[in-house]
Amino acid sequence: MVMMPGADLVPGALLPCLCTLLCLSLLLLPGMVEPAVPLEDFYPFGQDWGDSQTISQDDGGSGLVEISVAFPFFGDRHSGLYVNNNGLVSFLREVSQFTPVAFPIAGDRRVVAPFWADVDNRRAGQVFYRESKDPSVLQRATADVRRYFSEFPEFSATWILISTWHKVTFFGGSDITPVNTFQVILITNGELSFTIFQYHDITWTTGMHASSGGDLAGLGGIAAQAGFNAGDGKRYFNIPGSRTDDVVDVEGTTNVGYPGRWVFRIDNAQVEVGGCNTSASVCPHLRPCLNGGRCIDDCITGNPSFTCSCLAGFTGRRCQIDVDECSSYPCQNGGTCSDQVNGFTCQCPSGFTGTVCQTDIDKCKDRACLNGALCVQGVDNFTCVCEGGYTGTLCETDMDECVSQPCLNGGQCKDQVNGYACTCPAAFTGTHCETELVSAQVNSSSTPQTENQTVSCEGEGCENHQICEHTGSGSYNCTCTQGFYGDNCEEECLCQNGGVCVEVNGTCDCPSGFTGLYCQFGTYHIIL
Repeated sequence: MVMMPGADLVPGALLPCLCTLLCLSLLLLPGMVEPAVPLEDFYPFGQDWGDSQTISQDDGGSGLVEISVAFPFFGDRHSGLYVNNNGLVSFLREVSQFTPVAFPIAGDRRVVAPFWADVDNRRAGQVFYRESKDPSVLQRATADVRRYFSEFPEFSATWILISTWHKVTFFGGSDITPVNTFQVILITNGELSFTIFQYHDITWTTGMHASSGGDLAGLGGIAAQAGFNAGDGKRYFNIPGSRTDDVVDVEGTTNVGYPGRWVFRIDNAQVEVGGCNTSASVCPHLRPCLNGGRCIDDCITGNPSFTCSCLAGFTGRRCQIDVDECSSYPCQNGGTCSDQVNGFTCQCPSGFTGTVCQTDIDKCKDRACLNGALCVQGVDNFTCVCEGGYTGTLCETDMDECVSQPCLNGGQCKDQVNGYACTCPAAFTGTHCETELVSAQVNSSSTPQTENQTVSCEGEGCENHQICEHTGSGSYNCTCTQGFYGDNCEEECLCQNGGVCVEVNGTCDCPSGFTGLYCQFGTYHIIL
């Protein structure tokens, strides 16, 4: 996974790097020596040696490793470190994500970077690490420091860290894509500190994330870088070829006469690169490096050759080429990229913002919909879904429901929120004044009825136990339901044994065989 450049990056300023050496040489003449450090010359690594291993994942790393001896780096002592999958060891914070920007980088990203690239060990490879006080390993580290730094003949290592990236591939790769193997050794006696970079096989330089722009072979785009970064946006050092296609050949370069091996002293606040003591030196006479590049004489061949260590944003044999950071098409969502020195800017289309136009502007934030409406985000626009009773782009208008004249029979319409109310004239009622009010006649007799009107009786005077029946004259009668009688049908008929209540006077018309006020007595015929 790749993070885009942050706002904390500081324009390039060369940190003279890392050590006083007898000689520094960078590019070997073809055919002189075999490139790359064989695995048998690596410091021993792997599970058989008790190494820990990072989780196989895109980005990530070891987490905080508390170390037993404080390690001096860039003038400070550090009691913990992080081994990150993407080819570096960091001190002030975890730097698990790969960022395709050049050193110097701020934000406390203090790192030792043997090969900072977009590694993805889910696809292939392992990342091993261990700290060691094993006497045989310390003896080897002591010998290496004394060999490469003769000014410290009494140096004796007391602690080392061995970190190895073994056959790792790149983001977007697979189990059959090219792999890299390299190693970094941190060495200290508690006062002085040194590091060794060892490269066995470097075959890819770039992940396939859009911001890096690598191809299926892991090449092209913005390539890996190797070196050191103090994390203050000022001090740094890059091995020549970093962030260019040339870094794939780093196993053929050196500063100690052994192709694929680089050795540095890194405890001081300002680290320095040693030079060559030779009369054939090119750098002070020709000053061939352009755009602030640092000239480094070739120490191996003795020939008057040189290599330029370029400032961030430049490449080429003489640092004459301004790196086109737009070549990887970093701007998203149709943004237009403008190349700058050691960076780029994106001109975002309407509706997007951010360093690489990655953020869709929230149109609903500053122009909220009104009256409880729901705001729906669109591409470069928004839509308000209005609550009932409102209309308009922002739902700012209360709809007039009286426009359609819903009230009937002369009723007056009064607009309300999401509705209306009808004020009816005296002769009508109902939601829309649709019901005509008629006069009532209470009749407890069985009066013949004429053709009924379609007019509601509800609430028009008929009480309990009464039936409302409309007449053809526009009026209605209230008649008693069965079992009740009286002027208002308030009297209950108590006839028994099938007797029928005569509603006029409340008497019972008894069936044959029964008699009495309520037909409660049976009649019997005595046969002699």
